[in-house]
Amino acid sequence: MFRDKTARPLRRFFGCGSVLALSAALATVLLATGAAAQDGQPVVLAPVVIDASVGDDDAATVVATRSSAGSKMAAELLDTPASVSVITAREIQARNATSVEQVLAYSAGVTADFYGSDDRFDNFRIRGFGVYTYRDGLSLGRPFGNIREEVFAFERVEVIRGANSTTFGISDPGGMVNYVTKRARPERFGDIHVAAGSNDHAEVGFDFGDRITPDGTLSYRLTGKLRDASAEYDHSRDDETFLMAGVTWQPDAATSLSVTLDHLNRDGVPGSGGHPVGTDFDRSRFFGEPDYNYRGTDRTTLTAIFDHDFGGGLTVGSTLRYAESKTDFGYAYITGISTEAPTTATRDYFGNEGSAKEFAWDARLQYDRRFGDVASRSLIRVEYRDTTSRTATCWGNAPAINWQNPVYTGRPASVPLLRSSISDQETKAVYLQQELSFADRYILTAGLRRDWLDITQTDRLSGVAESGEVSETTGRVALTYKATPELSVYGSYAGIGRAGIADRRTRTRRAVRTGPEIPARRVADAGVGGAL
Repeated sequence: MFRDKTARPLRRFFGCGSVLALSAALATVLLATGAAAQDGQPVVLAPVVIDASVGDDDAATVVATRSSAGSKMAAELLDTPASVSVITAREIQARNATSVEQVLAYSAGVTADFYGSDDRFDNFRIRGFGVYTYRDGLSLGRPFGNIREEVFAFERVEVIRGANSTTFGISDPGGMVNYVTKRARPERFGDIHVAAGSNDHAEVGFDFGDRITPDGTLSYRLTGKLRDASAEYDHSRDDETFLMAGVTWQPDAATSLSVTLDHLNRDGVPGSGGHPVGTDFDRSRFFGEPDYNYRGTDRTTLTAIFDHDFGGGLTVGSTLRYAESKTDFGYAYITGISTEAPTTATRDYFGNEGSAKEFAWDARLQYDRRFGDVASRSLIRVEYRDTTSRTATCWGNAPAINWQNPVYTGRPASVPLLRSSISDQETKAVYLQQELSFADRYILTAGLRRDWLDITQTDRLSGVAESGEVSETTGRVALTYKATPELSVYGSYAGIGRAGIADRRTRTRRAVRTGPEIPARRVADAGVGGAL
């Protein structure tokens, strides 16, 4: 006996009466339409508008179809021989993600925020490995020990799983993450949000832009966020000021130059100070030191991105970034339980302050051509990066604290200096890639990269400096098969060449700092406290 498979789901969803009413309404519409047609009167239906550009607008859709993260050449995700996830600005806004960990939380193979209340750094792994991060294709380094990024600055976040050092340089086999900066565009848009919530949270943010010239040759974009808040425990704060301004010059469809300047200032805390093992306190209880509990960030970044299409398949582009930053943190944390007093926890002080200057630049030349059923895309790219960073770490004993009746002892006059160093690193690289597409179904990708690193590490306490020149060659080959317009499979192999230290030398310099201690930072101080 034949059974109608649609009736039961409709009744389950609408109810029997609703189904009858819907059927009656449809019948009425059909009868009216038929009567109008028989009378010779035309029936005008409402137009259906399809916006084909939405798929490329990260502010309008959560589904991205193209990315350049897999091979440094823009391509459909189905044509990319790597597992790539793209989190667009629209998805970030829809999920109200305010940190990198929250942005990456739903990405396959990513484990985020595994250090709990330790908010000093962005903490995440891909396929169990630590990762390197990039901004607009230029290296930022490892997230652990680096600055926490402001996701409101990004148009999208791209996650590439698997070995990809041939494309991006130094990386781990688990994968990497690339942040794409928001740029001005020749149209009027605007968004503002105001938020208030628990932990005394008050925030306002804005993101708007428009044409400067009537023809859209020049356009601007202003983005910012101001936040005044506390964390989830006593004596904490989570304040931030972020401002970004950008200008895009596009004299024609073939040429584009975008310049963006952003400033990030954060005044937060590194963690809760911890609770003694075996205790069950309210999460708001604090056993650190209120006057020695800070995590500060102050960074200014200038980014310029240029692209030009000569026609005939030849395009050039370049990205430049200059950044200056200062960071610091300090806190008292629980190290154990006192053997003399079972309700007393022992503590230590731990702090760090650093500064860095970075110049990064790349230039790329791409040539696309078709030979019958074979489509060819060739890319040559050169990179240069020069970074100087200074860091000082201090550590020492802190007074114990009774967790039943906590009494804070105040900011320490100084904390013993554990180590202090200067790191200078110069990186140069050449990257070649060839992509061949056969009958629009088979895609062969091959890449070769050569890196040269010149590194100098100086111990400022002993005055000893070590230098080394390291060169590395990496290669990659991949094959992609497009089984259907919606499904493709690929195989990829990435090999690492032998690394050799061409020159390693040790020399003695006069120590820049010889004092045994570093002054402790006041909570109200701006920027980096103490002396490097």
